[in-house]
Amino acid sequence: MYELNDLDYYDTGEKYFAYGHPIFINHSVEQPGSHLHAHDFIEIAYVYEGKGIHRIGEYEYSVKKGDLFLINYNTPHEFRSLPEFYPDKPLKVYNCVFKPEFIDAYISDFKDFTGISEFLLYRSLFPNEVETSIDIKLLGQDTGNIEEIYRKMEREFTLKEDGYIAILKSYLTELLILIFRAFKKGGQDRGNAFNRNKKVVDKV
Repeated sequence: MYELNDLDYYDTGEKYFAYGHPIFINHSVEQPGSHLHAHDFIEIAYVYEGKGIHRIGEYEYSVKKGDLFLINYNTPHEFRSLPEFYPDKPLKVYNCVFKPEFIDAYISDFKDFTGISEFLLYRSLFPNEVETSIDIKLLGQDTGNIEEIYRKMEREFTLKEDGYIAILKSYLTELLILIFRAFKKGGQDRGNAFNRNKKVVDKV
């Protein structure tokens, strides 16, 4: 278990949410140096190019295009490029970070939202059953769909034209539903583990 003093820094999100809305979209080229951190917001990170590693707590994974992560608040993690192994393939990641309140009541009306919420809670309650693999690997059409949503979200966030917050909420809803669908398709073992512990999630 990591303590705050084990981190390189703790991110409160002030620089992301300073403009007044609890969502931030960007893409970045990950650096090779250590920057293990945790934050008090939710992050959905998608690797769209390159190769590198993602460290979550005490575990470290090789990552590449098509890998997607749901990172809860207060979860130590970092992405790193590996120039010594992939000098021409720096790790490039799209990020969507948001406060829980950005998913407001109208989103909860969607049929699949209960499943998404259970998935996020399940990850928190049973980390040992999801820590041995990439959260979600996307292939083919799923990859294209996710990348297109991130591109549209980043454009809306950058231009900030009238109504952009409403559009971002719509895109985030679409992104979460696509993630949940990909999670459900991700393997029988993971699905069985989810179902075994669903009663505990329901009680919570």
